[in-house]
Amino acid sequence: MRRGVAYLESLRDGRNVWMMGEGRVDDITTHAATCAMMQQYATWYDRHFEPAWHDVLPR
Repeated sequence: MRRGVAYLESLRDGRNVWMMGEGRVDDITTHAATCAMMQQYATWYDRHFEPAWHDVLPR
């Protein structure tokens, strides 16, 4: 299982993401419309390493 920072880094691979009305998004981890969601996903990755979440999340 990777950590949140590794997940975010993996998204910075030059993928081709287009947003309706915005055009091409260069980096979904920093774009105003997508960065909050990407941060939330990264938080879920990190929770797998937090002892308080071990009884809730699979490892």
